Amino acid sequence: MGSSSTTLKSVVATNGVPMTFAIHDYSMLWLMPPGSPATLIQIINFGHHRWHVKACPSDFITGVPNSVTLCIFTTLKYYLQQSPEDTNIAIEILDHTCEHTIFHKEQTLGECPMFVPLVLERSELEAAACVHAKDYILVRCTMKFTGGKRTPDNKSKWWCLLGRTVASFPI
Repeated sequence: MGSSSTTLKSVVATNGVPMTFAIHDYSMLWLMPPGSPATLIQIINFGHHRWHVKACPSDFITGVPNSVTLCIFTTLKYYLQQSPEDTNIAIEILDHTCEHTIFHKEQTLGECPMFVPLVLERSELEAAACVHAKDYILVRCTMKFTGGKRTPDNKSKWWCLLGRTVASFPI
């Protein structure tokens, strides 16, 4: 499922332009034991930041059996010109025809943490005909920079960096 970070090429996102990518080996999502490390699906370069799209089993987080969390989050790079909290991210799961959005989550990031999670349940994905015959699901992601250039104060910047370092989790 997915790819290792050494073979996965990053894509450059354009402000407000949707990009679509596949999560291959869909059936393997459900074989990951709870607590196993997340699988890197896609790397996106947007707004002077590197973003990772990862999937990890979330049975232990949500208490819902056969669920996976799809997360988009930024790495620790921090630039004063565009801070990641000014980024709006929309995640959509498309049906097998690639014409309709079945699941959707949109969020403008705050100071910390810098991620957008979408919990997917196996029964819902399969009932909504999101799984393609070749064992993949399609994800559409739109990233938009919502703010202007600004300089955050050093206190909030360092607390945010410290918080992400201390509160690291397996995604």
